Amino acid sequence: MKLYKILLKISIYISIKLFKIRLPLSYSFYNFLYKKLILKIKNNNDYILKFEEHGFSKLNLDFEDLIEKYNIKHSKVKEKDFNNHRTYFFLEKKHEKSFQNDLLKKINPIIKDLENYYNVPVYLLNFKAFRIEHFNHIAHKNLELYANKFHNDGYVMNFFKIFINLENISDNDGPLHLISKKYTKEFINKTNYHNRDNYKSNFDDSIIFKNTGKKGSSLIFSPSLCFHKAGIPNNYRDTIQLVLAALPINKKELSNEDLNIFEDNKHLIYLTKPYGFFHSLKFLINNFKHKHA
Repeated sequence: MKLYKILLKISIYISIKLFKIRLPLSYSFYNFLYKKLILKIKNNNDYILKFEEHGFSKLNLDFEDLIEKYNIKHSKVKEKDFNNHRTYFFLEKKHEKSFQNDLLKKINPIIKDLENYYNVPVYLLNFKAFRIEHFNHIAHKNLELYANKFHNDGYVMNFFKIFINLENISDNDGPLHLISKKYTKEFINKTNYHNRDNYKSNFDDSIIFKNTGKKGSSLIFSPSLCFHKAGIPNNYRDTIQLVLAALPINKKELSNEDLNIFEDNKHLIYLTKPYGFFHSLKFLINNFKHKHA
């Protein structure tokens, strides 16, 4: 095994023991300092306070009008891999800019609340609409076709997502499964969690929040701070995923209107994935320099 992989395993092991989160130790320190030095928790809306407390929160936003107006599931392409259990939906090119403008109008109040919370500018970086389909997870228990095992995403806390239900989602439709930050320690202890391939799956599932809801309903969550997984649907589940990030970039230099959310924008997303302690500290300092107050 290469040295960097050994060091990463040691880093994550220490992070689990000290911070009760499966992230590199540099990210756990970053998040700890960001919360102490930059984050503004007081005087926020209820859903922001729930987001802070649990790592996720339902939004009082209904996107059904946009779903219907742009017929989002009109064009679809099957994922080209051997598992073939995911389908992506695409808008026609001629509608992309109009859709993005309408989407930003709807979520701009949320973005402003998040900018107050993160204390730096917040950007909508990426849009994906997709379907995950049923597979026999008992017969193929070692397969992970679409993030269907509990895990954290490897980003600092500036990275987060909004999920929108493209159809009514019940427990039978494989909703997103989330573990509140309040139950992270309990989850790690009860599952003897080491990594996404090494934990006990038979635990008290009353601590799992399942993102069920009506068509157009939405949820914000932090995939790096919340253990989560995709549920396995009896048939399929249709979802929109919006990727957002709090970034130390002056809005006069770059605005949400300047971005194309149908591009990957990896150069911006990867700012929230700094390599090692030095780059994590550098990113923290940049955020501190750009904080609003």
